[in-house]
Amino acid sequence: MLRRFLIPNLMLRRNVTALYVTGDKAMENFAVLSPFLEIDERMKNFNEIKENIERRKLPINLETLKDEYELFSAVENRKKELEDRRLDIAKQMKVEATEGLRLQGKIIREDLKKLKENSYHLEDQFVHNFLNIPNIIHEKTPKVKEIVYSHLEKPEIEHPNEKIQELIEFYDPACYYMKGDAAQFDLFTPLDLCDYLRDAGFIKFSNPDFVRSIIAEGAALNPENLFHLKEEAIDNKLNLLHLSGSGSFINYLPFISKLIAFPTQLPLKLINTGKIYSSTNHYEHQNLYKTVQSTCCQAFIATTNEESFNEVVEEMIKHLKKIYEKFDHHFQIVLYPADMLNNSESFKIGIEMYSQTTAVQLQIR
Repeated sequence: MLRRFLIPNLMLRRNVTALYVTGDKAMENFAVLSPFLEIDERMKNFNEIKENIERRKLPINLETLKDEYELFSAVENRKKELEDRRLDIAKQMKVEATEGLRLQGKIIREDLKKLKENSYHLEDQFVHNFLNIPNIIHEKTPKVKEIVYSHLEKPEIEHPNEKIQELIEFYDPACYYMKGDAAQFDLFTPLDLCDYLRDAGFIKFSNPDFVRSIIAEGAALNPENLFHLKEEAIDNKLNLLHLSGSGSFINYLPFISKLIAFPTQLPLKLINTGKIYSSTNHYEHQNLYKTVQSTCCQAFIATTNEESFNEVVEEMIKHLKKIYEKFDHHFQIVLYPADMLNNSESFKIGIEMYSQTTAVQLQIR
């Protein structure tokens, strides 16, 4: 028996992604890759997703996501039924091509075509929301921020002095200058850190300044938070080019995604220096922690299992202690809770250091 399966053709805002290209956009955008989305595996453990989102304090409507998943699954199952029936009829027609089989085949093809066309907006909507589900939280991630190491005492808050104004010429988060000792510190410290980690077994690396939307989305970052570079001729209107900076960790990903390495070569330890750019609106923050451009020394470590991961974490904590103790200044190493992680992060260690420029308002020239 033939059954027609239709879904409401609602006028909804299409949430589209370069990671997942539906059939209606295939004429103007080629699929860079076919991602393996563990949709059923993740959605079956809905309680885990719920706990994850609650711990991260994300504004995601779980009931809406669940309803979208059920409708998406029903449509996908119906597509499979129609496709299987179409193949069965094709096999039967090779044996005996009757008029009834031809009619059934025609009806099924029409139903399958209409079902696909009417489901594109649903597919885009659900997959876009599914990709917003964060990674699983690591068991070592604490409930609240946890200090694992502290060096020296936190200094008392001081008032602005002329020395700060001599070192920093600040206009706004997109325009500031470091002068004198501050400029030398900004230039040479990342290079010194890179040399230190190279001697500790890291491989010096060089990354591009640019990244495609598909890489940013694959790292659970919003491409809108990166500067979009206009291209005169582009085949894929979804996979745009962005300025992220060679110091951004996502610029490692194109290389890593194409890398084939033997397990004996892991953990793979890479290190580079460079700039990081962000187009996020920082103008409500008048300090150097919320700027459009910053300098960094970025390490990237690829490992295989839990035991190796724990060893890498302990090793990096030892390196951080040795590096920051040289400054002879208060700092602390902390483990961040889930609500301080981005969607791609499962576990995060940070270094916090007191800075007078964050305790006082910088003079805006």
